[in-house]
Amino acid sequence: CRTKDFFEISKGHHPSRVMALLLFVTRRFVVSVRNQWVSFDCFGTLVDWQAWFTEVLGPLGSEAAANVIRAYHAHERVVERDYPHRSYKDVLATALSRAMAERGAFLGPQDAREILTQAWPAMRLFDDVEDMLAELRSRGYRLAVLTNCDEDQRLIRIVNTGILVA
Repeated sequence: CRTKDFFEISKGHHPSRVMALLLFVTRRFVVSVRNQWVSFDCFGTLVDWQAWFTEVLGPLGSEAAANVIRAYHAHERVVERDYPHRSYKDVLATALSRAMAERGAFLGPQDAREILTQAWPAMRLFDDVEDMLAELRSRGYRLAVLTNCDEDQRLIRIVNTGILVA
């Protein structure tokens, strides 16, 4: 029955979300359905972070934005490794500032932080997320979102759907 449920729920959903669900559904649990949880990584799984970041960098032009995003990902890993206790806002701002400098443009960390903070509410869920999470919840699964965001960067939109509770 659980395998059939999985295939019904997964039709038409993004492969990364299907894989997360598959990993959950294929495990054997002894607890009742009321106590089964499905957890999701937030960015890239539920929230289309890449599209949001591309929009934020849109004024640079598509080619320049793509180059900055590639550089950003490399700098983000370094910043997280070198400063593991930094807030995620600081990681974002520092990595973006370094990526911009690498690409020949100046954007200080404080300016980067302000731009990203102002744009944060525009972040969108993938189109199928609300329906998929609602379906899981209707089948008795408890849902959890994992993120390394700061407290004030909570996923207000997901919570506002009533599908997840903060």
